[in-house]
Amino acid sequence: MSQEKTITQIIDEAKRSILDFDEKGAENAANEALALGYSINEIIEKGFLEGMKAIGDMFEEGNACLLHIFAAADTMDAGLAVFQDCEEYNKLSKNMAIELVGEGQRDEKIDVLEAMFRINGYDVVEIPDNVPIVDFLERDTAFDSIPDSCKEEIMAKVAAHPGVTTFQLSEM
Repeated sequence: MSQEKTITQIIDEAKRSILDFDEKGAENAANEALALGYSINEIIEKGFLEGMKAIGDMFEEGNACLLHIFAAADTMDAGLAVFQDCEEYNKLSKNMAIELVGEGQRDEKIDVLEAMFRINGYDVVEIPDNVPIVDFLERDTAFDSIPDSCKEEIMAKVAAHPGVTTFQLSEM
């Protein structure tokens, strides 16, 4: 009798596949998550996206190059392709908001991130720095479909941190 993997094990495999640029590993982790009925959102957020964040951190530290970011993105695409026909996956928002800071403050890292999100099928919306994030969130149609308790939590975090950027908000 084979023992089923826990969601933690599959999340670790998803993250490791990104760090190893292992497309087959990403597909396997996604397929196992589906077969065992685990949350697609959790596999994406805690596995694939955490792996991408780690690659991004390595890039920022000078321990990875742009090629690594694109290879990791291709790996994540391979894993996400497994979810294409799943209702849970198709309900997830495909929007990414980037706060548009003054041109003198924008650096190549933001440009790389924006390009990476666009390559991965996200609609990137740049928010001018004079538009409060709360205004953006209230107009975003994806915001309509999340539970009220989550909306309240997001708004409370924004109110507690008035200087928050869009990227910081997603990490809270």
